[in-house]
Amino acid sequence: MLTVLAVIVYVPTVLVTLVAELLGLGEVIQEYLQSGAIALDSLVYMMGLVVITFVSMTIGLAVVSVAVGQHLIDERISVIGCYKRVLWRLFSVIYVSILLMLSLFIAVGGIVLIIPTLLAMAFILYASMTIPVITFERLKFTDGIKRSFQLVQKELPRVILALVLMGLLMVGIVVTLTWTLKVADPIVENMPMVGLFVQLVSGLVANCVLTMVVGTSITLLYLDVRSRKEKLDLEILKREFKWRIHTPA
Repeated sequence: MLTVLAVIVYVPTVLVTLVAELLGLGEVIQEYLQSGAIALDSLVYMMGLVVITFVSMTIGLAVVSVAVGQHLIDERISVIGCYKRVLWRLFSVIYVSILLMLSLFIAVGGIVLIIPTLLAMAFILYASMTIPVITFERLKFTDGIKRSFQLVQKELPRVILALVLMGLLMVGIVVTLTWTLKVADPIVENMPMVGLFVQLVSGLVANCVLTMVVGTSITLLYLDVRSRKEKLDLEILKREFKWRIHTPA
């Protein structure tokens, strides 16, 4: 069921990529990488694809988070129920994701600037639980970030270790998928349509797997911290999923 939830949110990304490839925009982008010049339509495509992929990823993480909670409570997952709960706080989820993504860019791209990099990494660490906080506790983005800071502070060493292991797992998944594609390249290089199909399917699989792994891991980490420090149990979780607002201590 988690796979179905993840696939649904990435359908727009797949469709945009398919249309662009059929229109030849993919080849134009390859020329840009070689020459440094890009046509307006290709630029629009690139920006549109980035935006659509980002929104899909954000919704996917939130939906998977809700699905984990549903499964713990009822041992079943409602696709409609997951999306309804996420859409209720969609703007908060997207806003937080933008902040986290910008922090990641600063941490990676500004590695030579020690202070901004450290600040960005600290924000990523302390705000890492914001999406499950928003979806579980009905908090807006500002209160959600504050609440995430409080939870991370309570189990900082455990959270750091969990995020490091999660990062290593993600790297392993990406490396495995990349290696698989390289193995398939010589087989499909003379079959353009088959190659396009493999590209679309591999991109969909990669996005879905990463979304499920990250969404599930962060949610379980969030629930583990609350269980240890706030004595969270299934009864409290059931009340929160009935839209009861949590009041931070």
